[in-house]
Amino acid sequence: MNTSIRVCARAITALAVLSALGLAAVPSATAEVVVAAVPAAPEEIELVAGSDSSITIEWEASPGATSYRVYRGTASGGEATTPIATTTELEYKDTNLSPTPVYYYQVTAVNAEGESPRSVEDASKTPPPIGTGGTTPGVPSGNSMIYYCKDALLGGFDWFKTLNGWFPSVLGSSGSESPGDRVVDMAYAEEGFMTFNNVVVPTTGLYSVSWRYAFQGGLFPGVNNRQMGLKVNGVVITTTQSFPITGSFDVYQLSTLQVRLNAGVNSISQIAVSDHGLSRVDQLIVTPATASSPSGPTNLRATAGNAGATLTWNASASGNPTSYSIYRGTKSDGEVNTPVGTTNGSTTTFTDTGLQNGKQYFYFVAANNAVGGSPNSNEVTVTPVNTGAAPPTPSGVTALAGNGSVQLNWNASAGATGYSVYRGTSPGGQGATAIANPTTNSYTDTAVTNGTTYYYKVTARNAAGTSGNSAEVSATPTTGGGAGLLSQGHPATASSTENGSLVAANAFDGNNSTRWSSAFADPQWIQVDLGAAHSVNRIVLNWQTAYGRAFQLQTSANGTTWTTIYSTTTSTGGLQDLAVTGSGRYVRMYGTVRATGYGYSLLEFQVYGT
Repeated sequence: MNTSIRVCARAITALAVLSALGLAAVPSATAEVVVAAVPAAPEEIELVAGSDSSITIEWEASPGATSYRVYRGTASGGEATTPIATTTELEYKDTNLSPTPVYYYQVTAVNAEGESPRSVEDASKTPPPIGTGGTTPGVPSGNSMIYYCKDALLGGFDWFKTLNGWFPSVLGSSGSESPGDRVVDMAYAEEGFMTFNNVVVPTTGLYSVSWRYAFQGGLFPGVNNRQMGLKVNGVVITTTQSFPITGSFDVYQLSTLQVRLNAGVNSISQIAVSDHGLSRVDQLIVTPATASSPSGPTNLRATAGNAGATLTWNASASGNPTSYSIYRGTKSDGEVNTPVGTTNGSTTTFTDTGLQNGKQYFYFVAANNAVGGSPNSNEVTVTPVNTGAAPPTPSGVTALAGNGSVQLNWNASAGATGYSVYRGTSPGGQGATAIANPTTNSYTDTAVTNGTTYYYKVTARNAAGTSGNSAEVSATPTTGGGAGLLSQGHPATASSTENGSLVAANAFDGNNSTRWSSAFADPQWIQVDLGAAHSVNRIVLNWQTAYGRAFQLQTSANGTTWTTIYSTTTSTGGLQDLAVTGSGRYVRMYGTVRATGYGYSLLEFQVYGT
């Protein structure tokens, strides 16, 4: 792995935060809980040095923070007690700095309750290193020219200060064949490039361009094929050149593509397309080509099947491929080096079998002929599903009577594309005709008469067939009685969202195909404003796979002082239909322990009452 290690800021642990929030122990079912929401310290502090004698400090949002304070020093641990800036943004540009010292920074989060602890310290100086090189002539070797990567022009890197200097570095490597055993590390630089501006060839024509490289897993476990880009004379030739894992940082092999070069001077660049990058790049070798290798296949697409997937692609536009190789992995850039299958040069489809339903797979395809291989196709991902069997019978069916309505909920059936709801007025008397065919796992029946008892069963379906009937449930709607759904469509807020599409309102829209998801940290909350005070007697939580192991349900008259009406530390997720007793205008779920490494995620949060 790269010998330079970046110092990334991490948050102060949640223990102190839970203590400040009064959550070190779970409150009793009727305790008054007043949340003292001092925010946690900001995480992921990063520094970017600018050529204008500035340093830009960036950080992640702290839930509940209304502003941030930036502290600076010129020695480790020497940040001043007075902040150099206060901002509501998630970055601050510190300008008019000296090029001489190293600057050290910490950031805190602030709201009305106070100031968080300081973040972990990070350091940088300004300006960053200025790239030089790229003009050293090549060294003849047979009919090839060799260019040493240590002499290349480096640019576009996320430069940062390390204990021994600046990264990216020119490193020593025992496997190098360059003078001084020096190689370039391209890893971690998503926009990095390495350029040779003095690639001289005698005639215009086709040339093989080979990079001598090495890498092992390092900080990217499971990445088996680090893809890079190739630019020639300012034109991007490909962004999917294949660099299969060599298994060691000092065991080298070649990755070769063919390009057309002009007589005289040319420019060739290796460009990063992700932060995976290459850990060791030793030499660029340019050799006249005697025949053409294929161009890359394009427009790869995948269709999920039962324990399998079918891949289809557009044929290579040139090079007359004799075969295509299909590579598979279980993460992006994780495709293993041995193909899972091959086809002849005229076949552009392949069915991969023996896969695991519900597991995500990644693929790319490359073309081959006697001369060599092509760039990779685009990468696609697919998750096989069991389309050959009917879904299981719905479980967890509940029926809640309201005034002129009955609300039905049930657990989603794996593989189901829809459901059918059957109703009768006597036990077992539902008949053969469904009253509704919803596509989500809930339904509100409004074609009912108060005072009549109704009996319901639910089935699940997909293209393969229909499940058996669920267990029967019953409910009796009454005039002015029962519990009504109070929360749907009402204003909702949350402590955080994973991204801009997974907002709090999604949990109150009556649609189980949308969801709210929080940041990946504890604690988190989501609340709804019912518009007025209501008595609450039932709450239904429909969790996505990322659920809360420990959480509380709380009500409030003002959105500030909260009363806990339900508490658990042993939730198993799924569809939770909970009987509660409470009242208030605001209702929230306050999660303190996540069940997974992800956040809290709710498909629906339904509040019932009168």
